[in-house]
Amino acid sequence: MNNKFENLTVTGVKVNTILNVNRIFIRRIRSMLWTIENNKHDTEKSIAIFNQKYHNRGSGSAKTPEMFNAIKGMINYVGFIKGKENNIFTKLASRFNHTIKLFY
Repeated sequence: MNNKFENLTVTGVKVNTILNVNRIFIRRIRSMLWTIENNKHDTEKSIAIFNQKYHNRGSGSAKTPEMFNAIKGMINYVGFIKGKENNIFTKLASRFNHTIKLFY
């Protein structure tokens, strides 16, 4: 039995009173976006940092995922769990959309 002060997690999703994702997951997304924004003039450098820190993210293959697709998938996962109207999701999504415009 868990009391109200303990974390109840089922398959990586917190299910105490509402569905939620781990803070570390949100911070990881923010750090990825920060790295891209700070290296916006050097695309290869931001891709190299992404490949170094976030290589082979459990995909089962030795191939590194494409940087923007991986971040978009992580942000969509947050929206799926927390809801598309959630403040954290909308901030991450708008920041991601702004970052995409820097590159394309």
